[in-house]
Amino acid sequence: MYQSSPKNASSQRRWFRATSALASMLILCLTSGTALAAVLEPVADGTISDGRNGPYDGIPDAWDWSFNDTSYEGSITLLDDQSNSIEDRLVWEFDLRGISLLTPFSATLTFTLRGPPVFPRPETAVHIYSYVADLVEDETDYDAPPQRLIATIPIVAFQPRTTYVVDVSRDVNDMLSNGAIAAGFRFQIDPNTPHAINQVFIDALDTSPTTKPMLTVDANLLGDSDGDQDVDLSDFSEFTACMQGPTVSTVIKCRAFDFDFDGDVDMADSATFQLYATLYPTPL
Repeated sequence: MYQSSPKNASSQRRWFRATSALASMLILCLTSGTALAAVLEPVADGTISDGRNGPYDGIPDAWDWSFNDTSYEGSITLLDDQSNSIEDRLVWEFDLRGISLLTPFSATLTFTLRGPPVFPRPETAVHIYSYVADLVEDETDYDAPPQRLIATIPIVAFQPRTTYVVDVSRDVNDMLSNGAIAAGFRFQIDPNTPHAINQVFIDALDTSPTTKPMLTVDANLLGDSDGDQDVDLSDFSEFTACMQGPTVSTVIKCRAFDFDFDGDVDMADSATFQLYATLYPTPL
């Protein structure tokens, strides 16, 4: 009969403990429903209109607001032709209380925009702002602070439906770390546009959640190439090897550094990498 030596017995006990711990972690993940990635649908959304019942005065009040107006759902508009002024903004709010991932993690906002079917129309810049939300649709969403411009997207007339992905990791991580229950994102025309007529559509329907912006959270932090939940010098060495410029397509191992999701790693990604290295350095 085989007899285990004290050394072999010790090794077996360590192996058993390690195997048991791994099995426990697996059972915990399966029973708790914790996932490495999750897609969140907006729980509050609407069209914010100013000027529908009178000239645009820049002051939010009961006369200026309309949520989920079926005729304007998905319309992002800025019109000022001297005789009539109107502005439609879209807001989308996501409940953060269901996120079980430890910060920091990656968060992206995915949405589809199309141009107006009218010619001529100037190129229109859509501004997207993030703000701390409360899951209540009211006038405070109009210019809810604190807000941060997270993206500017140019749209031209007759542009077909185009899907965009925007990195909002910084915003969602900050909100969660500060105890916020929801993240809000507001779409509006560049307020400093020199053109009199601007319009973009998002084709968002209340009856079809898939048409609305989606918030995706993922345990894999952008910029963290080695998966240790920080962005530091070890990631920088990988980043420099991956930064091949705007004409070179990103290979799989370099996708963690494509912060703007344009298929390459270039100087634009370098600026974001430096920011993330400051926000998420090696833990002490």
